[in-house]
Amino acid sequence: MTEPVIIHEMRKNALEHVRVSLTEFNGINLVDARIFYKKHETGDMLPSQKGVCLKLDRLDELIKALQKARTEAAERGWIGGAQQ
Repeated sequence: MTEPVIIHEMRKNALEHVRVSLTEFNGINLVDARIFYKKHETGDMLPSQKGVCLKLDRLDELIKALQKARTEAAERGWIGGAQQ
């Protein structure tokens, strides 16, 4: 397994972040979106079991699903206007 390439990290709340990374496991390239939590004793951010890890050939499908979710949320007035 190679070191993950961190693409983006955003704060979820005071103790958790969502991290998106690219990685490889057993020769398979993966995209991983995972919750990381802050360990109280050290302050280190550690991966949790909460998240999704997919083969890269599924990335476009995931992006389309997230874009549909954004559009639907905007149409319902839950967030700002739809983004193309």
